[in-house]
Amino acid sequence: MKKLSLNTFSQKLYLTLLLVSSIMASAQNIGIFESYTIMSINGGANALYDNAPQATASPDFQGANLGAFNATNSLVVKGGQNKTSKNGGGDVTGGNLYYRVWLTNAGQSGTFIALPMILTSTNAASGDQQWDGTTGTANILTGLAPGNYTIEVYSEATGTPGNVVQNNSSNNFRATFTYCGPTTGALPAGNYAIPGCFATINAAVTYINSNGVTGSGAVQFDVAAGHTETAPAGGISLTATGTATTSIIFKKAGIGANPTVTAFTPQVGGSSINDAIIKLTGADYITIDGLTLQENSANTAFVTVATNTMTEFGVAMFYASATNGAQNNTIQNCNITLNKAYSNTFGIYSSTRHTATSMLILAAATSAAGANSNNKIYGNNISNVNYGVMLQGSDSLTAIDTGNDIGGVASGTGNTISNVGGLIAVSVYNGRSTNSYAMITMNQQINDNVSFNTLTSGAVASPIT
Repeated sequence: MKKLSLNTFSQKLYLTLLLVSSIMASAQNIGIFESYTIMSINGGANALYDNAPQATASPDFQGANLGAFNATNSLVVKGGQNKTSKNGGGDVTGGNLYYRVWLTNAGQSGTFIALPMILTSTNAASGDQQWDGTTGTANILTGLAPGNYTIEVYSEATGTPGNVVQNNSSNNFRATFTYCGPTTGALPAGNYAIPGCFATINAAVTYINSNGVTGSGAVQFDVAAGHTETAPAGGISLTATGTATTSIIFKKAGIGANPTVTAFTPQVGGSSINDAIIKLTGADYITIDGLTLQENSANTAFVTVATNTMTEFGVAMFYASATNGAQNNTIQNCNITLNKAYSNTFGIYSSTRHTATSMLILAAATSAAGANSNNKIYGNNISNVNYGVMLQGSDSLTAIDTGNDIGGVASGTGNTISNVGGLIAVSVYNGRSTNSYAMITMNQQINDNVSFNTLTSGAVASPIT
């Protein structure tokens, strides 16, 4: 019989123990089968949001919109909850919820903050455990600039044989909210949701008309796709002004139908003939981007100017005074539709030949500051109007419009103007020819550009003689 040497026996015993240890170690494991983020909104009770991929009674954190907040509100990440399992000698010893907050359009940034969890219950039969933590106290709104933000979270369980996380396949879980800033005074540069920070475009315009804007950068109103509102009688009238360093932007946000502003009904008849959907009166550095502006289908009455109930302008630009024009504005990516059965209809209209209220009386701008200059009209679809775009400058050479641009320098910024014309305007707006209708009219303009626009007339019912 062959004897086994001590060295050989020791080697085999070592390998056997190593194999057993390896098997035991491979059987050890811990896991998270449910995790939650705990929030307190405006001082309310703690609310659980489900991080985990399975259905629970709690709302999902992933993709949640937590709402719009201002400087009087609070939003606190209180902590988290984990439900954990353990097998084969594995053991859970603690847990953490990690979170950070970042400006959505700037992308992920910042350091994660850890909020610890403690053991609160154990299932005696299965060994499953629940861990909770609600030690968070920081109002995450503090110090934020107005804008749209993302809260990013993930959960961790600590223990043996190692820590595990629930993190949405390394993408983490994300919810969003909007911070609207102060409720009084000039509006700081930042992003403001409509609806959310303001219920309507008109509400936002009313606020900045009274309070102005401040700071460096854009004051941008993100108007939700699919939003609808009706303009007040005469139109949404914007008299606030931006600057070269603080512009004012109204822009479609999200995927879906353009935000739609419908004209008031019925518009007021009479000699003013100045009803619009949006008016810029002495306003500077305004951008209107991605809106649909349409006549109200109930506005159909036209027999005389005095009894008219219809809308004259999609967008109108007027001076505030003979020395304070509407300058450096951009109207782009908008759909503008009126009703050309009423012959006083203009898709986009600008004039410094008269005031904002008396269309027929000559009162021309008297200085370059009173001109409507350096305005851009790009990428719009304008239809069912008697005049597509009309820009009229002052009859004073020192106050003539300059630098206006209809269509830009490439096909991508050209406007599509269709189903235009057919009737001679019933009213002779000061400075307009008495027997004309046109898709684009430029009068008393210098250093202007009209390029890359697609023009299609409608049927002509009243030939010009």
